[in-house]
Amino acid sequence: MRERLEIIKKRYAELNTLIADPKVVAQRDEWQKLVKEHSVIEPVALQYEELLQTELSMEDCKLYMGSEDRELAGIAEEEFYSFRDKRDGIEAELKVALLPKDPLDDKN
Repeated sequence: MRERLEIIKKRYAELNTLIADPKVVAQRDEWQKLVKEHSVIEPVALQYEELLQTELSMEDCKLYMGSEDRELAGIAEEEFYSFRDKRDGIEAELKVALLPKDPLDDKN
């Protein structure tokens, strides 16, 4: 899953650059195609970025969980578990988002 999300993240960054390029904007059909692709992968790319930020926050909490200051360690532990729950929720949503679309579904 992570490998696929990294590919989406890179493509999203590439699309951001392309759709802002005046040369691409001048090619209306190509630009519209890129904007459509951008709109399709944007929710997944943004959600993946949120996942990465949440994991960084978890790592920060781990640093303070071993603190000699019991109050600080306790707060860090609470935050860690809160971020862990958030991470688990995001991962579950991303798994669903990465499922193939039903070709018979009119909403595609």
